Amino acid sequence: MSESQPSLFSSLSTIATRESVSRDSLVIGNLDSSSNLLEADVQPEHVVIDTGESDVSTLLKFVVASQRSTKSHKTSPVWQYFAHFDCTHHPDRKCYRICLICRDAGFDKAVSVGKDSSPAPLISHLRTHKEQYADFLVAVEKQKETSPSSGKAQSTMGKFFTAHSSVKERFKHKFARWVVEDSLPLTTCRSQAFKNMIRAANKTLDVPSYQTLMSFLETTKMGAVGKMKAFLQGKHFSITMDHWTSLATDNYGAITLHVIDDFKLLTFVLSCVKHDNGCTASEMERQLLLDMEQWGLDKKFFVTCITDSASNMNSFGERIDK
Repeated sequence: MSESQPSLFSSLSTIATRESVSRDSLVIGNLDSSSNLLEADVQPEHVVIDTGESDVSTLLKFVVASQRSTKSHKTSPVWQYFAHFDCTHHPDRKCYRICLICRDAGFDKAVSVGKDSSPAPLISHLRTHKEQYADFLVAVEKQKETSPSSGKAQSTMGKFFTAHSSVKERFKHKFARWVVEDSLPLTTCRSQAFKNMIRAANKTLDVPSYQTLMSFLETTKMGAVGKMKAFLQGKHFSITMDHWTSLATDNYGAITLHVIDDFKLLTFVLSCVKHDNGCTASEMERQLLLDMEQWGLDKKFFVTCITDSASNMNSFGERIDK
């Protein structure tokens, strides 16, 4: 026993000494690295960095700036949907902005805006959020209406010449309108004969590509939807609804909205969709409820619904009357 006791006591003494040294080191380390303590409180989240070429996913500990930039050049409404990185924690993210819409959805999207802080990449990303993009287009229109007109400036020589960019832009608008109003296929822009004809008329013009045409039509649609939603707020309305079967035996349902404004009857097509489960009363009710939600229609302003006397329409009327 006398020989084992010194060994036991020395082992306990060694363990106690090691624990004391570890605690002291931990305290000293925490006192000397306050920045590590600050970063420890920030939970890592998923960030997608948009460099303009490809998306790169990585896990980062990030902090969003608490105050927005007050620089005068940031007048575009798009900036309200994005936030700055906190430069104290992320000095290498000065040329990136965080999408607040994606952040609310549970993940982060960092968009590169370059050294000039161009809003173009932000607008391009905002198009992926259709509801907010429609609100953005409405805000842009309101900004144009309320912005004070600048004083008359001296005319330049360029005023007396037609800019190539403006001619190309007008041609794109006219071409898109022609395709839509005449119900032409969107692939018309791929016709080589049509391209040759345009080049013969004006060598500086290029027929918009299919992707450009689709992007322009989508942007125009979202702008029209935003204006229409704002116009319909607080107005009483009625709807007509019908369904039919195509030659290919596909079922379709269409909803048309009618509203009186300044003693004029206005009509809008809310939707025309294919019903894979047949034109049953439940399918048409689901279409109506979805349209009212997407267009921001309040049921308290719903006056009446007009249909034919088919059995499914009678059932549909009974369902919405409850």
